[in-house]
Amino acid sequence: KNINLTYLNCQKNNLSSLDTSANTALITLICDNNPLTNLDVSKNIVLTDLRCNYNQIQNLDLSQNPNLTFLYCISNQLTGLDLAANTFLTIVDCDSNQLQFLNASTNLALKQLSCRFNQLTNLDVSKNTALQSFKCSSNQLPNLDVSKNIVLTDFQCDNNLFGNLDISKNIA
Repeated sequence: KNINLTYLNCQKNNLSSLDTSANTALITLICDNNPLTNLDVSKNIVLTDLRCNYNQIQNLDLSQNPNLTFLYCISNQLTGLDLAANTFLTIVDCDSNQLQFLNASTNLALKQLSCRFNQLTNLDVSKNTALQSFKCSSNQLPNLDVSKNIVLTDFQCDNNLFGNLDISKNIA
């Protein structure tokens, strides 16, 4: 057993399961491009970098990963993503899932958020005042308040249901 393993890159395999429960020192996990339907990182409490893009993951519980800084979970089958316990997150990319729920309200350090091509009907980014890049295109958002996101330099929100959009405070 490699219990002291800190970095694992097992992308582009044919893994249908991945057990990292004994790898409690794991800091970086890259498991992109596998047919994973489940990923349990609850024992990886020092994990800071998780990349699980292009899998078939349906649920991703990150409540035991308080040190998570980077999260990339593009093209999975996630319907909800609660990031409340991950207050150190600076980059989140959860494009191309089936997200109906995304909680990023406690992620005050978040600089980049991309949640394009999902099914979001509500999204609160009012507390994400450090956001520099925010991409929420191709959702079902009827409104969006970005008035507190004054350091935004990249904002993509096309293909939603906006009737009005006020970007007068986004002077950056």
